[in-house]
Amino acid sequence: MNSKSKINYRIKLLGLLVVLLVLIMGTSFAYFKLTQSGKNTNVIKAGSLIFANCGVSLGFARIITFDGCIHDGWLAMEDIDEKLDKIFLLYSLNQMTEYFRKTAPAGTQPNLNTNIMKMHRQIVPPMEMQKAFISFVKCTDRQKQIVQQSLEKLELMKKALMQEYFG
Repeated sequence: MNSKSKINYRIKLLGLLVVLLVLIMGTSFAYFKLTQSGKNTNVIKAGSLIFANCGVSLGFARIITFDGCIHDGWLAMEDIDEKLDKIFLLYSLNQMTEYFRKTAPAGTQPNLNTNIMKMHRQIVPPMEMQKAFISFVKCTDRQKQIVQQSLEKLELMKKALMQEYFG
């Protein structure tokens, strides 16, 4: 298993541990209002959490950094319960991509309609645990980026040496 796979495995394992801790410590559920544009375009404000509900991107959540519009392939999650940190929700949803893809009805293109997503209930640990998880994931992402940059640098050095020796 390469280092990138090990890091991704550890992050998924941590996600499972958070869920187990929540189950042990007591669960609560958070709710949010979903909006879907239907046939019209929906205007979304910067900072909104959006979720791809169909196609190749199905199951990916993002927080947009600019005012924009979404079409009916995206859901906007608005009025997020105050017990739920938006960044935690983002990471939680992105950890569940495979689950959402398996949940989608079979067809030519996977599709989670608004009704399916409205039935989703998010397990929510206490806010302190959400913040700790966010901090850990951000730190891990930074470390992954540093390792990736080091690997790219080593690859360039290897190519330069190969060129020098055999070139």
